[in-house]
Formats: sequence, structure tokens, C-alpha cells
Amino acid sequence: MELQKYFQLDGQCRALAAFSRFASRAGRHGWPVHERLEMYEASRFAFDAKSQQDRAFQAFNQKIYGMLLSYWQVSRTKKPGNFWRSKQVFDTIKCGFSQFAWDGSVALPNFRSKDYRESLLRCLAKMQDIKPHSGFPIMAVSKFLHFYNPALFPIYDEAVIWNKVLNGLFNKDFRQFHWESGLTYETGDTALWYYNYICYASYLVSSAHPKFMEVFADWLGKQPHCSPEKWKPTAPKLYATAFEFTIIGAAEAEECAQA
Repeated sequence: MELQKYFQLDGQCRALAAFSRFASRAGRHGWPVHERLEMYEASRFAFDAKSQQDRAFQAFNQKIYGMLLSYWQVSRTKKPGNFWRSKQVFDTIKCGFSQFAWDGSVALPNFRSKDYRESLLRCLAKMQDIKPHSGFPIMAVSKFLHFYNPALFPIYDEAVIWNKVLNGLFNKDFRQFHWESGLTYETGDTALWYYNYICYASYLVSSAHPKFMEVFADWLGKQPHCSPEKWKPTAPKLYATAFEFTIIGAAEAEECAQA
């Protein structure tokens, strides 16, 4: 099985169709696409330097932090201790990740340069203590950073991304990418693992067919409650979202083919 084939035109179409089935079946627990878009809109306003400071923080607190903690339970942990309050999360991301902001120049298609390795790892280290954790809290960090810049930071979760995709159906591909790229194959919760995952996303997106984002934008506009006119300017830049939906859809398509 080769995950890369799902980043070619025919494979992408199959993957997105399969993701639609997955999302429909998952319902509210599958993070409805239109809710994701609404959170992008709130985050774009929250981290815009032109936004009034109090209103910007309130947008983050209510639409991003509140949603991630209440419904998506990113603060859930087996270790005792406190999850960071919203102001600390907001300030750490805004000040500590400015090089990797959504309105900047770094996105998945041009991330493969090793120039970003040390600077991103230093930034990620600042998020180490966002919640009590035996290692680096990849899931919580990835979700907050994804909404900070969905052109660069893919979401990670254990149930789907790890169990079904990276350690499941496409583990051989994931391991081979590490070997060919000279990266150490990490198996624990480390900031380096998340960096490698971003590198893998960059590799697949940058080697995709020329109309990869155009096809994704067209599909996105056809999803329930998603206005194609409203999201037309933004959708072609949601590289990490397109990557995430494609790999989940690829796993879904493979499972259906085997059934």
C-alpha cells in the first residue's frame, strides 16, 4: 500500500470521497467540516496583528480554547496537574510561533528545508508543559497549532492518525520516509516526532499532483454547511487540513477495499 498514490488525482478523489463517508458516519464526533472552518475564521481574527487586543483574545478564548477543552477534551490527562489557562496558551503561541504564523511565508509545500528544524523544535519546547504529560503532549499542541496555522501544522490524534494511518495501514510508508530522509524513527511522545510528522506532511503535499489544492477546495465547498463563495480565497491555503483529510480518507478507502 502506498499512501503517496492518494496524493495523485484519482487517488485524491477516492480519498476525499472516503473521508466524506467517514465524517458522515462519525457525525458530531468526527469534527464536522463546517465547524472546523468556523474555528479557522475565529483563529484568523484572534491572531491578526490588526485585531483589537481584547477582542482578539476573546475570540481565541471562546471559539478555540473553549471548544478544544470542552468538546474535544484536549486537557484530558492521566497525570495530576493543571492545564494551561487560555491566556497562557494564547500568549505563548502568538509570541513564540510568530515565524510560523498563518500570514507568514512558511507552509507545508516549502517546509522541507532543514533551516526550520532547530527553530521549530525550540518553539515546540515552549509548549511542553501545556498539560501534565509523561512526554511531549503532541495531541494538545498539534490541535492548538493547527488552528494557529492550518497551512503548516497538521492535527495528530492517536485513535485515527496513529492507529489507522501511521502505525496501521501505511506504517511501511511512514518508516520508509524516515529512512530516505535520514530522520530518526520516533515511537514516543516527543517534539521531534511531531516535527518528523510535519516533514512527512510536507513531503506528501509538495509531491502531490499540480491541482491537489484546487481539487480539495472544490470538494470543501460541496460539504454540508460550507459556502464555496465564503471559503474560496482561504481553502487553497489549508494545506495541513487537506493533508489530514486525505490520509484519513486513504485509510478509509483501503479498509473498504479489504472488506
